[in-house]
Amino acid sequence: MFSKELACSRTPLPEARPDRDQWRFACVCAVTADGHVLGGVHLDIGPISFGPLAKEKLAFVEAVFVRPECRGQGVGTRVMREAVSVARKAGCLHMRCNVRWDNPAAIALYRKCGFALVDISGPGETGEYFVVRPL
Repeated sequence: MFSKELACSRTPLPEARPDRDQWRFACVCAVTADGHVLGGVHLDIGPISFGPLAKEKLAFVEAVFVRPECRGQGVGTRVMREAVSVARKAGCLHMRCNVRWDNPAAIALYRKCGFALVDISGPGETGEYFVVRPL
């Protein structure tokens, strides 16, 4: 489907990782009636694993993709809002991801879908936001 965009999702977690069996994959796609995929969101759903919320579940947005010819038509918004619904139904309390400063389309999408952006770059680092949304 989105082999290039979802390549990282095919790499299994390391055997030694203690929460390896607690993570699940979810993919939400917009598909035409004849099966043509217009866009999608890849989520990893699992425990936060650290800090005071260690036992809580979160959905991590690994990738969002919309075919170039379908951009600007609401496909990204629809798949992201459905991904929020999937995460909520899976028992997640938060969704999060990172997005680069030089990706205004993704920033606009996350804002439109209720995410907050926090600057996480230090001096001399490439600009990136931490993006989070409570569910």
